[in-house]
Amino acid sequence: MKRFAILKDIRLWIVLLFLIRLVGISNPPLERSHSWRQVTGLMVAKNYYEGNTSFLYPMVDDTGAKIGVIGMEFPIQYYITAKLYNLFGYGHWQGRLLTLIIGSLGLLFFYRIVERFYSKEMAFFATGALAFSIWFSFSRKVMPDIVSVSLVIAAIHYALSYLYSLKSGRISLLVPFILLGILGVLIKLPAAYLLSVLIIPLFDRSIALKQKAVLALCIAFTVAPSVWWYFIWNKHLVDLYGNWYNLGYSFNEGLQLIISNLKPTVEKFYFSSFQGFVGFLLFAIGLVLMAIKRDFRLLMAIGILFLVFGFYMVKSGFFFFHHNYYIIPFVPVMAIVVGYTLRDLLYRYRTLSYVLFLVVAVEGIANQQHDFFIRSKELPKLELEEVMAGISQKNELIAVNGDGNPQLLYMAKRKGWSISSEKLAEPQFQDYLKSHGCSIVAIHKASAWEGYRINLPVVYTDSHFVLYKLTN
Repeated sequence: MKRFAILKDIRLWIVLLFLIRLVGISNPPLERSHSWRQVTGLMVAKNYYEGNTSFLYPMVDDTGAKIGVIGMEFPIQYYITAKLYNLFGYGHWQGRLLTLIIGSLGLLFFYRIVERFYSKEMAFFATGALAFSIWFSFSRKVMPDIVSVSLVIAAIHYALSYLYSLKSGRISLLVPFILLGILGVLIKLPAAYLLSVLIIPLFDRSIALKQKAVLALCIAFTVAPSVWWYFIWNKHLVDLYGNWYNLGYSFNEGLQLIISNLKPTVEKFYFSSFQGFVGFLLFAIGLVLMAIKRDFRLLMAIGILFLVFGFYMVKSGFFFFHHNYYIIPFVPVMAIVVGYTLRDLLYRYRTLSYVLFLVVAVEGIANQQHDFFIRSKELPKLELEEVMAGISQKNELIAVNGDGNPQLLYMAKRKGWSISSEKLAEPQFQDYLKSHGCSIVAIHKASAWEGYRINLPVVYTDSHFVLYKLTN
């Protein structure tokens, strides 16, 4: 059996999954799932690369006649992507690869956390469940969610090492905790909720009071920069430039929205989390097993995390049940419970344990494999920059029929409006565009354009695009 021991080494599987997810790594952001969210981040990277703005003033291209500086997540991920453009040339793979590297390291730190408190078997199953979950596809997207959660998981690993390892009490272990924690929370604020798990060690009598006090102080120090970025600096940017990604909802508004949309909200847990049903079933079984075994410590940790995550759900409101990636910060918690279930089955029904794990993996991959490929009907969008080259200057504003998805603006390397086909066909809105400096209306025929007409001079047409000139 020793010759098969390597198959139980999580590092092998993390590397293997890393290599698998290199398939299509150079794809443009045209996949079905949340390509719009990648495009907005890539716009920020492009504007850094082109020297259109400075670090503290992240800029997008889909704000109409406004300058484009926007209040958003801490843009270090996009800034690094821009620097990679400087090194390797402008492309689509740099941002994806950056996310993939950090997401893979996040899996390794997650494994170490579970192994520290339970067993290698449980850590293996839990990490595998996380790797094949929604993590599988989103860890190769140019989005901040996996990056932020991975960095916070790594930070928690160092905090727990400070409290429980053979090197416990060493202040040097808190340096990576602070640095990784600051970055993780800055990159996307919801990842901060994971730090609430550190409340439990603060009540552990085996830990010296001095260590608890130092850790509590470090946690506060870790969160403080995010308070400045999101609630002071971003407010300044919004007041100055009028652009914001997501203001969220008041608690009452968000709660009403969640209650009114319970079905899509619950779906984020029972399907979106593991991109299948078996993972959630094992999660539910695990909670029952913990209660039967009176594993109150783990139940308490999950309960605290769920309460804090619930607050985030309510504040997100519509965005939580509308976008599947909002569940990502809670999936590591669910994966631990899946690992708990499979480890328990391993000691009684070994074959069944591995079969169920394989089902979780196959189901997760099967429901996400499409994300690695671009549909042929999307590829013509890549031609828009070349089409626009002979018709408008790069500094001219355009309007596209993206209905809020700025893909076409990004592909055209232009600034302007991403509007629905219906709106662009309205003469009154065309007058609005003219008065705000828009020069071209670019229509992608495959994007819900059939049935609409624009009474403007046509300056270009082919099988994919028709371009209209807005005249004064």
